[in-house]
Amino acid sequence: MKSLGLKNIRSFKNSGLIDLAPITLLLGQNSSGKSTFLRTFALFKQALGVRAREPFLWVGELVDFGGFSETISKFADENSVSVTIKFDTFLDALLETSRAVFNRQLPQDSRITEFTVSITEYGPRNNGCLESFGYDFHFDGNEISFELNADGTFERFEINGQSGVELVKDWLGVREWNGPIPTFTRLASSESFGSGATADLKKQRKTYLETVIDFVGQRMDGRSREERHRDVAYRLLRSSIHSLLAVAQSDDIGDATWRRAAANWNEDSAEFKKLKNIVIGTRFPEITAHIFDYFESALENIKYVSPLRASAERYYRKQGLAVNELDPTGKNFALFLDNMSAGERYSFSKWTRDFFGISIQTSSEQGGHLSLLLRSSEDNSKEFNMADTGFGFSQMFPILAQLWAIQNKRVGRKNGGRIAPVIFAIEQPELHLHPRLQAQLADVFVSAIVAARAKKIDIRVIVETHSEYLVNRLGSLIGTGKIASKDASVLIFEKNKFSSPTDIRHSDFSEKGFLRNWPHGFFEPV
Repeated sequence: MKSLGLKNIRSFKNSGLIDLAPITLLLGQNSSGKSTFLRTFALFKQALGVRAREPFLWVGELVDFGGFSETISKFADENSVSVTIKFDTFLDALLETSRAVFNRQLPQDSRITEFTVSITEYGPRNNGCLESFGYDFHFDGNEISFELNADGTFERFEINGQSGVELVKDWLGVREWNGPIPTFTRLASSESFGSGATADLKKQRKTYLETVIDFVGQRMDGRSREERHRDVAYRLLRSSIHSLLAVAQSDDIGDATWRRAAANWNEDSAEFKKLKNIVIGTRFPEITAHIFDYFESALENIKYVSPLRASAERYYRKQGLAVNELDPTGKNFALFLDNMSAGERYSFSKWTRDFFGISIQTSSEQGGHLSLLLRSSEDNSKEFNMADTGFGFSQMFPILAQLWAIQNKRVGRKNGGRIAPVIFAIEQPELHLHPRLQAQLADVFVSAIVAARAKKIDIRVIVETHSEYLVNRLGSLIGTGKIASKDASVLIFEKNKFSSPTDIRHSDFSEKGFLRNWPHGFFEPV
């Protein structure tokens, strides 16, 4: 996940696409839009595994946006809200295979392409229509745009600006959403229209696949049989989109009539554009399935830490449950730590001791209880229950545990031979921490990025903060070469006045660690 954009959501009229560096700090005054931006990741996360009737689960276990009417911005010009995400994926995993047609694996060329996906919820309109949901997919110079009614049927379907709703609405629909991408169901096939259907009805219910076959047949010798038309069509469908023109112009495809027609095509030819659009339309279920697979793996990899984290308890009830992920408030941190192997607990304790001079272990008490015990590197012989050490450590350790787990374990599923990035969204990690510990959080973030990168794990740490100590320390680490300047950015959320929409100023670090495009007196009192 490379970029995120919000439109008509809370204080955002249109943020545009905001690039996410491996370490991205979100700064700004209170109620400037930082939390809305950060919690969008949690909004997606909480929809995973939930059978829903729409793409956005506005109220869930992680965040509460209230609903569409509470979320839509008062600055909106239209009755809709939209989220846009940009990511990289292997094009071959998406368009080099056509299992729905051929049911076999085809060669891959491992070509990576950039995808942009926009998801829009439309509120009720003046024409009496209830809410509907729009999607826009941009990839490799192509666009698929469609809109679904609340009942899961197509209201609009376009490929590169050409309408094709009549080719999908009778055979494809949505029964439910799992996360932001709809789960499509084949409602019918061309063979299921019934033997008694009239020729006019069959023509009216033509699918994209049949349209490709017809396109080929109309450009071949009129004496050729339909079986040969299908052979050419299937060969075109087997090719990738970026090699479609070359395949269409091959010396051994079709007949002489076809080859004469195709020889005059180029990428901008009306005939070729028509062919490309209907080939993409035939592959639409694959494209959607691939994007959904990516989102599912990406959503699994989102980690969210809320600003108000659980305070330490003297004892925790031990349970026989496997705890693989921390609660956003860190209330299951003791169980998460207890689920680690002895070697993992030792490694985690050493990691925290190296950065903060404090190690942590669990201790099993009689009666099936756990205690969290801290040891200082200055005096390793004494242990302290974390409940007796103040509020700061209980706020910090859940964040450290998440970062340690990410960089030391393979996270998420592979998608097209590629592991989706890990998004670690943290709200105000500096709460209740001394300025020195706030600054050292930057060291932890940098260490996690570097260690994960060595294992080919892409982490994006997105931090909402008010800590100038964290910002300044990150600049110092860049200046000393601990991390490259391109791996960190600062997004400053600004409003001209309280009732104005949010603007985002992009500030970055020079190679020497100095902030550029930084507002004068940002941390100073007015």
